Amino acid sequence: MSEPLGTRIKAYLDEKGIKYSFVADRIGLPMNIFSPILHNKRELKATEYFAICRALKVPLEKFADQKGDKSEK
Repeated sequence: MSEPLGTRIKAYLDEKGIKYSFVADRIGLPMNIFSPILHNKRELKATEYFAICRALKVPLEKFADQKGDKSEK
Protein backbone atom coordinates (compact mmCIF):
# COMPACT_ATOMS: atom_id res chain seq x y z
CA MET A 1 0.00 0.00 0.00
CA SER A 2 1.35 3.44 -0.87
CA GLU A 3 1.93 6.25 1.58
CA PRO A 4 -0.88 8.77 2.12
CA LEU A 5 -0.57 12.06 0.26
CA GLY A 6 0.12 14.09 3.41
CA THR A 7 3.00 11.77 4.28
CA ARG A 8 4.54 12.20 0.82
CA ILE A 9 4.30 15.98 1.03
CA LYS A 10 5.78 15.97 4.55
CA ALA A 11 8.66 13.72 3.41
CA TYR A 12 9.41 16.12 0.53
CA LEU A 13 9.44 19.12 2.86
CA ASP A 14 11.73 17.29 5.29
CA GLU A 15 14.05 16.17 2.50
CA LYS A 16 14.36 19.69 1.10
CA GLY A 17 14.58 21.36 4.52
CA ILE A 18 11.46 23.43 3.89
CA LYS A 19 9.73 24.64 7.03
CA TYR A 20 6.08 23.67 7.36
CA SER A 21 5.24 27.19 8.53
CA PHE A 22 6.74 28.63 5.32
CA VAL A 23 4.39 26.54 3.18
CA ALA A 24 1.40 27.20 5.45
CA ASP A 25 2.02 30.95 5.16
CA ARG A 26 2.43 30.79 1.38
CA ILE A 27 -0.86 28.94 0.91
CA GLY A 28 -2.76 30.93 3.51
CA LEU A 29 -3.50 28.11 5.96
CA PRO A 30 -2.87 28.34 9.67
CA MET A 31 -0.54 25.69 11.09
CA ASN A 32 -3.39 24.16 13.10
CA ILE A 33 -4.93 23.17 9.75
CA PHE A 34 -1.77 22.49 7.73
CA SER A 35 -0.06 20.25 10.28
CA PRO A 36 -2.94 17.74 10.49
CA ILE A 37 -2.84 17.50 6.67
CA LEU A 38 0.83 16.49 6.81
CA HIS A 39 0.06 13.92 9.51
CA ASN A 40 -2.99 12.54 7.66
CA LYS A 41 -5.40 13.61 10.38
CA ARG A 42 -7.28 15.95 8.05
CA GLU A 43 -8.33 15.39 4.48
CA LEU A 44 -6.48 17.47 1.92
CA LYS A 45 -8.82 19.42 -0.35
CA ALA A 46 -7.99 19.63 -4.04
CA THR A 47 -7.64 23.41 -3.88
CA GLU A 48 -5.19 23.06 -0.99
CA TYR A 49 -3.18 20.47 -2.92
CA PHE A 50 -2.99 22.78 -5.94
CA ALA A 51 -1.86 25.65 -3.69
CA ILE A 52 0.84 23.48 -2.07
CA CYS A 53 2.20 22.43 -5.46
CA ARG A 54 2.16 26.05 -6.64
CA ALA A 55 3.94 27.24 -3.47
CA LEU A 56 6.60 24.54 -3.85
CA LYS A 57 6.87 25.13 -7.62
CA VAL A 58 6.41 21.44 -8.37
CA PRO A 59 4.11 19.81 -10.93
CA LEU A 60 0.79 18.44 -9.70
CA GLU A 61 2.08 14.94 -10.45
CA LYS A 62 4.97 15.33 -7.98
CA PHE A 63 3.15 13.64 -5.11
CA ALA A 64 1.08 11.24 -7.22
CA ASP A 65 0.91 7.59 -6.23
CA GLN A 66 4.07 6.14 -7.74
CA LYS A 67 2.70 2.61 -7.51
CA GLY A 68 -0.33 3.52 -9.60
CA ASP A 69 -0.94 2.72 -13.25
CA LYS A 70 2.24 3.62 -15.16
CA SER A 71 0.47 3.62 -18.53
CA GLU A 72 -1.14 7.04 -17.95
CA LYS A 73 1.13 9.82 -19.21
